Amino acid sequence: MGPGRAVRIPARRPAPALDGASARAPDAESSLPDAPFAPNRSGTMRAHRLFVFFVGATLLLLLFLIALVLTSPSSGVRNDPLDYGLFAAISLVLIVASYALALLPAPRGVARASGALLVTERTGKVRRMRADPASLRPVVLRRYPPGPLNDAPVVLVEVAASNGSRRAYLVDEGLIGPSTPPGATGRSPP
Repeated sequence: MGPGRAVRIPARRPAPALDGASARAPDAESSLPDAPFAPNRSGTMRAHRLFVFFVGATLLLLLFLIALVLTSPSSGVRNDPLDYGLFAAISLVLIVASYALALLPAPRGVARASGALLVTERTGKVRRMRADPASLRPVVLRRYPPGPLNDAPVVLVEVAASNGSRRAYLVDEGLIGPSTPPGATGRSPP
């Protein structure tokens, strides 16, 4: 075997700077104050605990199906490895879906800089939403009171940026800003 090739591993991009020197100047119409990075503690806690619940339920379902196959009176079913592989594949799909449903809507944190809302998403991507006061009004889609999944109030909010894009985030109450109830914006509650 010949000598190995050198492989360059790209460095991870740093998060955008939040100091005034490196950030763009705010728009004249933007009145959101700059704020440092605020972690999404309760929203993340709820997302992690819900994900663990989904994974546990999926594994219990997998164990139940395997026990059902093992106790089958037909020996052909008990000895068929395709059944076990199919159950494992379905479980894997359910775990990936639960990751998408439970963890992806909960960002790592939020910051405001230069008239924009910077949301650090679960995957590490920083989403910059231009935010003038008229366009950035979070709409509360659902409120979650403190309970076994989270220790502080959590809200599922929809944020609309000035370019028309909308994103739903599971965040600590008050983290993104003052939120409006669904009836105040013409949207009906789910």
